[in-house]
Amino acid sequence: MSHPVSSRSPLDLAVTSAGSGRVRVAVAGDLDAFTVGDLIRRLRALLVAQRPVAIQLDLAAVWFVDTTAAGELTRFHGVAAAAGCAVTIDAANEATWWLFGSLGLAQRFPAPGD
Repeated sequence: MSHPVSSRSPLDLAVTSAGSGRVRVAVAGDLDAFTVGDLIRRLRALLVAQRPVAIQLDLAAVWFVDTTAAGELTRFHGVAAAAGCAVTIDAANEATWWLFGSLGLAQRFPAPGD
């Protein structure tokens, strides 16, 4: 019995200025152990190149997030904080908010309005 091979498409990122030294990063695709490394590399490059005071992640077009991705985003949150940059998640689906809450990350990544 053969198993189908997943053909994952890369993450799509759209980076825009949010004014006052803030950068908005809209992410589309699945965030998991296979794709999160690319996202983190790109976020680190953005952090070094632009030195923003805040990175606002828009995960509204991300349909799946696994615990590996949540852990890597949490580590990046710490790296960015050490560089003087706040990282927030400004939009995500209900399952993503549930995952972050279940992992005890709701204080680090609160839902907008919390």
